[in-house]
Amino acid sequence: MILNLRKLIFLIRRRAVSMILHCMRIRNYLFGKLDKRRRFYAEFFIDRYIRKNFFPDFSYRGCVVEVGCATPKLLSMSQHFREFGWRCIGIEPNPRFVALHKARGNEVYEYAAADFEADDYDFVVVEANSNYSDCHLSAHSYSSLNIKPEYVNYKGGGASAFKQSKIKVRVRRLDNILNIHCPDISNIDLLTVDTEGYEIEVMKGFTPARYKTRVIVLENAFHDSAYTEYMKSIGYRLHKKIHYNYIYLPVELS
Repeated sequence: MILNLRKLIFLIRRRAVSMILHCMRIRNYLFGKLDKRRRFYAEFFIDRYIRKNFFPDFSYRGCVVEVGCATPKLLSMSQHFREFGWRCIGIEPNPRFVALHKARGNEVYEYAAADFEADDYDFVVVEANSNYSDCHLSAHSYSSLNIKPEYVNYKGGGASAFKQSKIKVRVRRLDNILNIHCPDISNIDLLTVDTEGYEIEVMKGFTPARYKTRVIVLENAFHDSAYTEYMKSIGYRLHKKIHYNYIYLPVELS
């Protein structure tokens, strides 16, 4: 009985999120008609905060790397910048999400990023909806290399509330993905990582200093202090938390 009630509450929350996303689409349509600079797509409008505080010059053309890019527009951390001529590089292991990006001509590479490398590695796809599009939440949440225990019953539902299946993926360090596919990149203005609990593993396979990475955003759903401790060890300080999204800057910019 208690379990069923928790799942009901979780599904009600999920429905509320869908309604919020619908309102975001309406907002972007209305404001976009007036001024496309006011169109934002990321959860909690983090892209708006980043634009306002770090990249206010709309004539600047930078580079975004989005690890776990999912859909091209829905909840995208890069779409706003893409619309203004930035180079936006997506890293995504789910081939159905990758296909959506390729259909739009976006730059995307089909890998799971981590701190090790493997071929034909199991990846768990958690689907709330089998309709993959910018209009629906599908496999945006919980899909990962191996669902971590804390995500199984997150907020009374979590991964256990949805259909799960396994696919085989290529796992590579982010440094190697960029070296193979983007050898011309010398600077990364914005790196975002949303990998359902594997954000630190992604960072351990990446060298921020090599690309003079200016801003890093990590999803930290459980507000784990190990995230900030690790980022400090590689020369980045916590600038701000926006819900469970942590924004880090190089220490020298303090």
